[in-house]
Amino acid sequence: MLATLSIALIALDQTSKLQSVEDLAGRLFVPVQTTLTNRTNPLFDFWSTLTEINQLRDDNSRLRQQVADLQLQNTQLSRAEAENETMRAQLKYAQASPQFTLLPSTVVGKDLHGLNDYIEIDRGSFDGLQPQMTVVSPDGYLVGRILNLTEHRARVLIITNPSSSVAAMIQDQSGLAEDVVDGKIHGRLVMNNIPQSAKVAMHQDVYTSGLGGNFPKGIKIGQVATLRTSDVQLFQQAEIAPYVDFSRLSAVEVITNNVPSH
Repeated sequence: MLATLSIALIALDQTSKLQSVEDLAGRLFVPVQTTLTNRTNPLFDFWSTLTEINQLRDDNSRLRQQVADLQLQNTQLSRAEAENETMRAQLKYAQASPQFTLLPSTVVGKDLHGLNDYIEIDRGSFDGLQPQMTVVSPDGYLVGRILNLTEHRARVLIITNPSSSVAAMIQDQSGLAEDVVDGKIHGRLVMNNIPQSAKVAMHQDVYTSGLGGNFPKGIKIGQVATLRTSDVQLFQQAEIAPYVDFSRLSAVEVITNNVPSH
């Protein structure tokens, strides 16, 4: 029977009499196919969108982690570079100043905003430190002197503290102009009694003079930033810009073989 039906369909198709049947079937089934397609496409788009959103979330999370890792690496590299720079400065100063025995220390605390400016370092009496020892920056600029200490900590009276006075000198064209560098609030340094005869100029270096024995001679303090002079005054006044940037100071060196006798 199937064979007979197949032969009949072939015969109809060859005589084009089956075309009307195909047309009818097309008219019946095409709308159904279209309806099914229209109804399934939104569902497919919905799941496809969900998949894309999840993929974007995963990509975003992965990129965020990569950025965090890179930032951490950059911070570590910057810290390592800063430490290397500090060690290079310490080595250079140690080689240039063989007369000093130097103990490297790390700044672990500071107060730079009041009338009692100081820094605190991670060395103390256990490391052989004593009050009044001179403290310098890694590149050899004057920081201050040890005020008091415990076994593993020391407080340093920095030169900008209003309680600080440093015997100083300026090398001028006629010799040495000697005076005292006093600390002032807001991180300032002043010299109020420079002899009028001294030919002091802007940007000249100011050094410790060694007078009084509180600090070794020849340590750089800062540079003449302003200069006030008058024919009717006995002395010139100068404001000194310290070489040490105390806000950024993270390491120091203590001169351990030069302790004042008083």
